[in-house]
Amino acid sequence: MKRSLLSIAIPLFFLSACGEGPARLTEPETVEITIEGYVTSVQDGSPVQGASVNATRRESYNCDLVFCSYRTRTWGSTETDSTGYYRISLPSLCFEFLVYSVSEPSYISERQEVCVSDGDQRVDIQMRLTEPTVIVSGRVSSSVAGNLLAAVGVRVYDDASSAEPIATDVTGYLSRGSYEISIDCREIVYVQATCRESLFPSGNCTGWMDSEPVRLTSECLGRGTLPVRHRVDFVLEPISETAIRILFDNGSSSGPQHNYANTVGQQELFEDFTLDETSTITTIHWQQHDYNGSVYLYTDVVIFSGLPFDARPVFSSTIEADRTLNATGTLFDHWAGLDYAIEGLSITLPAGTYWLGLNAKFDGVRSGWDMSHGGPNTIPGFRLVKEDTPTPGNVVGADLAFTLSGYPQ
Repeated sequence: MKRSLLSIAIPLFFLSACGEGPARLTEPETVEITIEGYVTSVQDGSPVQGASVNATRRESYNCDLVFCSYRTRTWGSTETDSTGYYRISLPSLCFEFLVYSVSEPSYISERQEVCVSDGDQRVDIQMRLTEPTVIVSGRVSSSVAGNLLAAVGVRVYDDASSAEPIATDVTGYLSRGSYEISIDCREIVYVQATCRESLFPSGNCTGWMDSEPVRLTSECLGRGTLPVRHRVDFVLEPISETAIRILFDNGSSSGPQHNYANTVGQQELFEDFTLDETSTITTIHWQQHDYNGSVYLYTDVVIFSGLPFDARPVFSSTIEADRTLNATGTLFDHWAGLDYAIEGLSITLPAGTYWLGLNAKFDGVRSGWDMSHGGPNTIPGFRLVKEDTPTPGNVVGADLAFTLSGYPQ
């Protein structure tokens, strides 16, 4: 008898526990609360129309004694009107708000946690515009033999006349003359291949003319995060000796008795010059008087697009110049006249007025940049600058001896 009662008790117990099917999560007892606010752009504060506002929660289901499964459930969804306004009713729980633009995938918002409490609430949400990247890649080769060129600088500009690139790369030896540049998406950029000494002083990319800037247009909006890709291959022409000419002649030395101390760490001089058209400077010549027996180290070469230190330099490099004695004579029996030359440059500048600094560094001894008797392009006056003060000195009615050679673009 006991055996039969026991066999009946077990199924009855099982039926009482499972007779209504699987266990279900009970919804919390909540009160509907109205959430309203505005969705605007982080960039300019403008309203974002048609943005989808979604209130989600991460919830568990199918739980047993060991683990639970999880899913994200959307509790409410609405869209913004033309003013960016939205309104949504939600229970008094904590939600994660995610907003995205259906019409403009580039707009996204950060996930924002909102805990709904008693009483209506206002929650303003800002969205940021995420634009895709622009990727420019290609190869640089020679027009002579068609071989790929290494150590060539490739630059991207916002404007064709800009002197400052927004991004650069250098073609490599192992990559066989290839380059790749990635930047934030811009509707219009210009790409140019160049052998400028300022970008890679240790490179061997000399003897090639800069390429013409290539204009690229990109559709930035509406792509989400998909990159915009451009391929631009450059073919560089060799610099012809017949193309090289004097671009600016400020005259030669007026003699040993006329020079101004010009040494890094003591006093530095800057001289102005103009270019009538976009040109590439390949060589700088000038005259100095240096103390006999002094050890020359290098010359700081810098070019400003405005008054020294009032503008950012468009070129700056430390270079050891070639020096040869000249016939200008000896100053005070201790200072010999020398011709200085820096060749193999590739400094491309748009038309305009600039300030050139050629400031030598010696082993504890000063040098003097020779004054000029005046040349065909001389702009009267030069500016003295002392290194121990940020304030430029006065413009003085004398000029310094130098010439710039190169070729117009």
